Amino acid sequence: MHIYRDKAGYDHATKVSQLLSKGGLERRAVTPDEMRAIEPTLAGSYYGGFYTESDATGDIHKFTHGLAQAAERRGVTLKYGHSVQDIGADEQHAWITATLEGEADGEPVRETFDSVVVCAGVGSRALAAKLGDRVNIYPVKGYSITVQLDDAASQQAAPP
Repeated sequence: MHIYRDKAGYDHATKVSQLLSKGGLERRAVTPDEMRAIEPTLAGSYYGGFYTESDATGDIHKFTHGLAQAAERRGVTLKYGHSVQDIGADEQHAWITATLEGEADGEPVRETFDSVVVCAGVGSRALAAKLGDRVNIYPVKGYSITVQLDDAASQQAAPP
């Protein structure tokens, strides 16, 4: 759920929601009362929000580590610690020019590949554009905390 304390923030989020909807993300506007029904421990004064039924949380480190292992089992070569300087493709191959972090001379090296998977977060959009692809990735803000719930009162007050 994305929550907004004022009309200006909510109005901006409405425009963002329209953009996200074009990309296939379904989320709905919610009133402060609906927000509290969704999240009973929510406190404070809010103008409104947007709720996405399909949102979930997970351990991103565990997921990406497992994904990398699965890719390696299927013969993928992973390259870590590189800074991509350029990327391109023609009808036969893709190429990447990159420098390896910590290398003494720091000279860029160009390698050719049969295929490339772009996994650069919000940086993916610019890299994919150089390959002639449009990746619909939009940066969003989020927060995560880990809290020790050592007593019954804390455990009861925590969201499910």
